[in-house]
Amino acid sequence: MRFLLFCISLISCFQLSAQWSIKPIAQRQAKQNITEKTLTLPFWDDFSTSSDSPDTLLWAKGPEIYINATIAKNAPSYKAATFDGLNASGVAYDIDAEYNGAGDTLLTHYIDLSQVSASMQDSVFLSFYWQAGGNGEMPDVNDSLVVYFKTLNPDGSYSWDIKWSKKGGVSNENFTQALLQLDKSSYFHSQFQFMFISYSSLQGPFDTWHVDYIYLNENRTADDFNEQDQALTGSPSLLFAPYYELPSKVFYADPEKYLSNQTLTINNLSEGFTPARIEYNLTNLTTGSDYGTYSQDITTLNALSSQTVNNTGFGTMVISPQSEPLDSQVMQSTFKCIIPSEILSVYEINSNQDTIFYDIDLTRNDTIRSQYLLHNYYAYDDGSAEFALAINTNGGKVAVKYGLAQPDVMTHVDIYIPSISPKNDDNTSINISVWNNLSGSDPIATRSLTITEPTGINKFTRVQLSSPLSVRDTIYVGYQQLTDKYLGIGFDRSNPFGGDKIYANVSDEWEQNTQFEGALMIRPVFAFDSTYQLSAGDLNNQLIAYPNPSPGVLRVNGTYKHISIYNLLGEQVYDSPYMEEHMLPNLKDGIYLLKITTQSNTIIQKFRIRHE
Repeated sequence: MRFLLFCISLISCFQLSAQWSIKPIAQRQAKQNITEKTLTLPFWDDFSTSSDSPDTLLWAKGPEIYINATIAKNAPSYKAATFDGLNASGVAYDIDAEYNGAGDTLLTHYIDLSQVSASMQDSVFLSFYWQAGGNGEMPDVNDSLVVYFKTLNPDGSYSWDIKWSKKGGVSNENFTQALLQLDKSSYFHSQFQFMFISYSSLQGPFDTWHVDYIYLNENRTADDFNEQDQALTGSPSLLFAPYYELPSKVFYADPEKYLSNQTLTINNLSEGFTPARIEYNLTNLTTGSDYGTYSQDITTLNALSSQTVNNTGFGTMVISPQSEPLDSQVMQSTFKCIIPSEILSVYEINSNQDTIFYDIDLTRNDTIRSQYLLHNYYAYDDGSAEFALAINTNGGKVAVKYGLAQPDVMTHVDIYIPSISPKNDDNTSINISVWNNLSGSDPIATRSLTITEPTGINKFTRVQLSSPLSVRDTIYVGYQQLTDKYLGIGFDRSNPFGGDKIYANVSDEWEQNTQFEGALMIRPVFAFDSTYQLSAGDLNNQLIAYPNPSPGVLRVNGTYKHISIYNLLGEQVYDSPYMEEHMLPNLKDGIYLLKITTQSNTIIQKFRIRHE
């Protein structure tokens, strides 16, 4: 199993009393099986259709490279290749190394350049975009990113020429393009390759470089910075701000309250003015409801510039409230860039002024689709952690603030505890906790959780509360740490509204995060079908109330002594000894808690009243 770990740094950045630190985490578990092959010109990759690792049809080596849309800033197109300083197993190359050395490597398959005629060799160039740092850790002045070309020696052996290098120490907010000529005849052989290598500390993930939009071809010139492409880039802004996802019943109770005008960036990578049209569509994939397609004409997309685009139909988009929506629904938003005059494939103009077209589809970076699950939880995070946020204070507490749109019954907490470097200690316990407020009160619910290795990348652990919890207005969901070692919780950098919802308490005083922008991957869950048994007993004979939902009559499948029913405010609304059938005509439609008492057990179950 292969891992890639990613982080900003191990230094303490959030100077509360707590020693907060951003930690590297496992990003994937895919082992790459790469078959050797030989390519021909042109070579082109903008990573927009890659998963989280480089395309093995193009690259012979690079499993340690992380393909993503969030760590780089202002990438030329959707996704970039990130060099983070950890090997393909997700650990430091050499934790004891005293000096910098070669780390992450991205190497092409063989590219047959032996067929390029001598008269055309001076027209072969490699171009790419690069960035130091981005949203990752800035490389130091002693770090570097280097490009090598493979040369054929007179004796038939091969060696590597350093063709380009860039030292760290200076951040570039926008990517910079490099253009390199293949200026030696010894490059034109059947096994030509080029590669990127980052040189940095081998002790861990302290330095971050990004590359994007890599293009090698003939019929180019020394001033050929014109890509003849327009690309969407980055990740769309939130659809349900401040949340990334929220319960279906909450959204459909008041869609206008949560629906947000999504934005995205379009880049014009060509040297000419290009008008464009952006289409935006929002669809419910579960119900098939299409909420419309809206277009925006862009008349000022100047050469080598970018522009923010949005859903121009936001003000007129109508999503009707629903009193009983489906519990689980998937929404999809789609941004599509349409360039009326765009050439759909890569082309170059030769010395005879003939236009040569190549089989590279430039429309592959023109569409970005995002899906959102509306189910039974609130989430600030998008389900994918770039880092882990960690404290190292025994007894320290961490909480995330959630504002609830309506009273509900909380049943679980979802938390993502990733593998970090150094790894979390297995069998360490934390206390999952829920607070009504942070003004000195004790938690209203706690549940111990023993930490084990996660079952997969971005796989949450679901912790069932000891009993269902009636909550309303504002709650704080988090944990108390029981170790003085760093314990990392998944941290998603994509939500700008999540950072100020994070609080920490390591010295009897809660303090709000003001340093990090992003969301801790801790979610409150409101699972309707949860049943709790609060004392020992035979789980196979557990009592269940039915029908659920109930039209106003309730039965229990067994013998019991007593039942009580409570509303979400904690008020008792029904109380009765054993009866074969309970008539509940006065209870309004909604969710209630049912407490069933037997000779030896107490069972609490959520149920819903829904009058026909």
